[in-house]
Amino acid sequence: MKKIPSGNTGYLDYKKKVLLIQVLISFGIVAAIFICGLIIFHTRKNAVTIVAIVGVLPAARCLVNYIVAVPHKSLAINDAKDIRECAGVLPVLYDYVFTAKEGSYPVAAFALSENTMCGLYSGKPEDISKAEKHIKSMLKSEGLHKFSVKLFSDKTQYLERVKEMSGNLTPPGETGLSRLRSLFESITL
Repeated sequence: MKKIPSGNTGYLDYKKKVLLIQVLISFGIVAAIFICGLIIFHTRKNAVTIVAIVGVLPAARCLVNYIVAVPHKSLAINDAKDIRECAGVLPVLYDYVFTAKEGSYPVAAFALSENTMCGLYSGKPEDISKAEKHIKSMLKSEGLHKFSVKLFSDKTQYLERVKEMSGNLTPPGETGLSRLRSLFESITL
């Protein structure tokens, strides 16, 4: 399985495979530790069982991440190609799922300029305003106050907006792009 970096097409499908492997390995290790304790001490009442129980915590965290990721899909390659063509010189980041207390907000693609982010939202259309607010608050908490965030659930409207952006706006500098990339990696699946 070839590693796909965050922000590239196919990342979400890759991440789901990695998370599944992590879940299977982590619960396998917990089960192996518990079984070894049973075999050695012939009872559940031993220190090895406590180690196995503590090992369930990180395994459960992996499972939760996997459960959150399962319903979401990577952007289709043809759609990514269409977006790339419309974006021109603007960088595009793909396959992000933002998580919050209220739920998860999948964004299939982000076209970026110096102070504008335009995203193709792949979740429930009624959640777009919540997703925009959540992303803006994450940006503000990182000191990026001047960013405008607009999400579209309709691909045609999104492509029109990306074309407008590529004609009128300048792309972010390399440091700005890398800062956004690292921020997204830290706050998304």
